[in-house]
Parts: sequence; structure tokens; C-alpha cells
Amino acid sequence: MELQVLERKSLFQLPKDYFQKLGEIQLLDANYEVIITEKKIEKIENHVADPNRDIAPICRRCTLTFTTTSEQHQHFKTPWHRFNLKLEMAGLEFVDEEEFQRLQAAGELSSSDSEGESNEKADSSSSEEDEEEVAPAQLKTPRIMFQTLDGRIFALWRNLFAAPPKESVDYLSLLPLIPSKRQWTFFMCMGGHFAGAIFTEDRCTHHKTFHRYTVRKKQGGSQGSKDNQTGGRIKSAGSSIRRYNETRLREDIAAVLSEWKSNIDSSSLIFLFAPSFNAKSFYFENSPLRRSDPRIQSIPFPTYRPSLVEITRCHKALSTVEFLSITRTKSDEISEEIRAATMECAPQLQVEIQVEEAQEDLLLKAIQSKNLEQVKNLLSSDWELPIPKTSADLISHIGIACQMNLDAIATLLITSDRVSLDAANPSDRFNTPLHIVSRDGKTQLLKILLEKGANPTIKNIDEKTPYDVSKDKKVRHIMSTFRRDFPEKWEYDASHIPMAISEEEQKQKEEKEKEKKKKKKKAQAEKVKQKKIEEIEEKKIQEKVEEEKKIVQEQKAREAKMTDREKRALAAERRLGMGSGKTCAMCQGGLPLVPFERSDFQYCSMKCLAAHRDVVK
Repeated sequence: MELQVLERKSLFQLPKDYFQKLGEIQLLDANYEVIITEKKIEKIENHVADPNRDIAPICRRCTLTFTTTSEQHQHFKTPWHRFNLKLEMAGLEFVDEEEFQRLQAAGELSSSDSEGESNEKADSSSSEEDEEEVAPAQLKTPRIMFQTLDGRIFALWRNLFAAPPKESVDYLSLLPLIPSKRQWTFFMCMGGHFAGAIFTEDRCTHHKTFHRYTVRKKQGGSQGSKDNQTGGRIKSAGSSIRRYNETRLREDIAAVLSEWKSNIDSSSLIFLFAPSFNAKSFYFENSPLRRSDPRIQSIPFPTYRPSLVEITRCHKALSTVEFLSITRTKSDEISEEIRAATMECAPQLQVEIQVEEAQEDLLLKAIQSKNLEQVKNLLSSDWELPIPKTSADLISHIGIACQMNLDAIATLLITSDRVSLDAANPSDRFNTPLHIVSRDGKTQLLKILLEKGANPTIKNIDEKTPYDVSKDKKVRHIMSTFRRDFPEKWEYDASHIPMAISEEEQKQKEEKEKEKKKKKKKAQAEKVKQKKIEEIEEKKIQEKVEEEKKIVQEQKAREAKMTDREKRALAAERRLGMGSGKTCAMCQGGLPLVPFERSDFQYCSMKCLAAHRDVVK
């Protein structure tokens, strides 16, 4: 059964007694699987291209085609498309929109983007157009559908009734009060972004937005959550700035709440979107918000980064009443026939369904318990791996065994051909078994994986291949050798693995390295020897200088003891350039009055004395 939207109206355009005038109203049977059709989107396999127009934009991952590129771009932002991308990275098959809605309704998926993700809304100039194209999350539970006696159907969001989620609520008695709730307050806080607004019917009377740098760049996540994990041991400049900004963000939020206290108290509904620890910023001492306040409701569909544009979109979506019509399809008639034909065997089917739902991953359990024999028995039996039903079930059995250092079990799993060699583990940054063994330096497992056909070109969430995450030279040499031995097996340029050299070239390279080290060692020895020689020569020169200084001091002492007559005679000799009448034994120059003497030779300086001594020797 399919529900199609006939008309949309704002709650504030309806009279306050509108629902009372409709007469008797009843809740629509919730057992029917209904889908609210927002627009007609064709499947790729059913699409016939018109030769007179351009090629239509498509999404190959979700097998959809669109009429305009704006529809395609908006589809890329939906949680359904992002979930299929994650499944593709994990090597799993995609899910259709109906299955994704079922997973959301069962609470197995988050209805809001995580704080680390940076999904942004379009500019305010195109917000009106986006509101018509982006459909809210199509779930059974967030909306309540009513039907009048004349067959008219309309839908309202469950959160408009402001009832505690765990209590049974009489929605029919609360329905007439909905149009009288005219003042709504919105608060959103995520990733350091805050946005708040107060609406009186369709008019925004108060609004405030601001941003603080609190999210760690590239790594994602707030500084507060990181401190909870590490105990606040990080003392970098960036972490100090983020801690300061988190404090200022809480102070700014408290100031806004205190300023708007009178308006918040008079509001009929308060919608709060603050995932993770962000909610603590709204509940403080003397805060106008209380956790037990039934007016405080969550936003029951995916949201983007907090901004005034996003709050306006949420307000418009929540205040919209959708009038629907039921359309019976051929599949409904067939399903009714099948249901009637299988009524007799219903107990047997119920038992089979319960067995299927209760199926566990026995192989994972055996790996975690380190039971090698049980792993062998499971791989040799007809037991099959269960199909993952949620994102939490996406695991890599080989990767888990490698992480637990269970090399024997990992080898058995690789050689069994029963588990995927390229399955990525979402809890470990989507690393494949080849990533893990390359990172941990497990050379034996690396060789077995490459021989069995593990793909070295797959990248993890950090866009790194197994070769990129490896730090061991032996691991990189094994990969390079594998490329040399099997050059046609993979697109090695995408894996960043270089070509390995031959054995002869490797030997020549090693010999060159040895020769280079030998020459370097010899040069260092010669350098040390030359340095010692220079030190000895320098020491000799220093000794000669000291000896000359000593002789000069002795000469001055002798001159000090001379009489005045002897001093005048010595001065006259120096002026006339006369010496003792003898010449230097080395340079044949004139000698001073008190020459330098050695044996029977006389010299004019210590330099000539040393030089002559060397000549004589």
C-alpha cells in the first residue's frame, strides 16, 4: 500500500478548531507498510533515455536517475546515500531505500549526523528550493497518521504532542490542542556551532547564532571527548585553545538562555538538537530548561550544521500537515494472496524466522575465544557466515585474528577461501587484513595474503594503501618483489608500490654501499691522523714562541742591570745598525747586541735558530 501526498499546509494556516470540525477521527492502522512518496524517481534499469535531451544525472551506487543535477546533489547529502558508500567501502552490497528506512525505524542507525562529520547546508539564497527537494526521514514511527470517517488521511509529527516517549498517550484527545501551540523555540548545538530561534507562528521573533573552535582538525571529535578518553594529558597549544573555546561556548549558551528566559517559559514546544555531551551546555543551575520538561522534544529527522537556515527548515517541516491518499498496487493484491495461502504454514514459517533472527556469528565467537579447533570445524562444515544486517555487523574476521596476534587462526582463515580477504573493518578505520599485517610487520601473513589474491590497491578511510601504512623495510621489500614477480596482476600505480630491482642489481647496490662505507671510514681515519699531526706542529710552534719570549725577557733583564754609559753605547749601535760585527749563521743578516746562541752559532732570531738546527740535523 502506498500513500501519496496530495497537499501540504502549515499548522498556522489552519483555524484553531480545524480538527474539531473534522468529526470523528481514528488512528490509521500502523500495521500497514506505508511509504510517503515525495517525488517520482526512476530506477536506472527502468529508465529509457530520450535521444533529444542530454544524458540524465544518475547515482550508480543507489541505482537512481534524476531529472536535474540539483536533485542529484541533494541525493548525495542524504543518509541513505552515505550509508551505501560505507557499505561499498566495506565490500558489501548496497541496501535500497525501503530497507534503509526499516533499519532507521528499528533504531539500528543514527538519525542525525555525528559530531565529527562536516555536513553543510546550502546557502540561504537557495534554501527555499532545497526545502522542496529534500524529504525528511521517511519512517513509520516519527509520524502519526489520522483518518476521518470520509476517508481523508493526514499526518502529523509525533513530537508535536509533547508527550514523554515511554508513556502511553491518547493522541486523539491531544489532537485538537495542536493548532493552539503557536510559539515554538528551537536550539541546535553541534561541533562548536550554535543556533537558536523563537517562532511565533511562521514569524521568527528572536534568533542567535555563533561558532567556537572546539573540534580537532582532521581527526574530528571535540576536545572534551578526547580529554575523557586520555584523561586530559594532551597539553598542546591547540588543545588549550579548544578547551578555552568550549568554556566560552557554554557561557555564551547560558547567556542566551538567560536572556530568553521569559520567551522560553511561554513557549508551547521546545525542540532541542544537541548530540553527545553538547546537551550538558543547556542544563545548568538556574537554567530555564529542565530534563523532565515534556515540552522539550528532539528533531525527528536528519539535520545539517546548526544555522538559522537549518532551524527555519526544521520549523517549516515540523509545522507542515500532509494530506494523503491511499493507492493500492498490484504488489498489495499479490501479497494478500500469498498471506492467505500461507496461513496454514504460519507456525513453521515463524519458527524459521526466529531461527534466522537468532543466528550468531559463531566464527567470530571462536576467534575471540582463541579456539583453533572450533575454527577448523566451522570452516570444514556447511556452516555459512551470517549476512550483516546493521553497520555494527560489518567486520573482518581475518583482521580481528591479526589484531589479536592469532597468526595460526589468521593463516587458517586466509587459506580456507571461506571469508573475504579484502573485508574492511569499520571500527579500525576501514583497514583490510592487508593493511593490518603491513602496519604490524607480519611478513609471513603478508606473503600468504598476497599469494591468495588480497588486493593491495584498496585504501582505508585515510586514503592510504597497505604500502602507505607499512613502516618496516622488509614489508615494503616483499611488496616490491611481489610487483616484480607478478607485474600484470594489479594496477600497482594505485597501490603506490615501487618496482623492485633484480638480484644482480641488488648485489651491485650492496657492494657499492659497502665500498662507500669503506671509503668513508678510511677518509675519517686519515682525517683523524692529519688532525693529530697538526696538533703536534702547533704544540712545537707554541713552545718556540714561549722560548723566544723567555730570551727577550732575559735580554731586558740584562739591559736593566747595565750602567748609563753601556745603555748609551747600545742605543748608538742600534741607531747606526751596528751589531757585534758578526752575521746570522742562517740568514747572514746583522746580529743584535745580544744575539741568540746555540753551540758556536749566533742568530738574529729564534726563527733562524730553529731553521738552522733543522738544517744541521
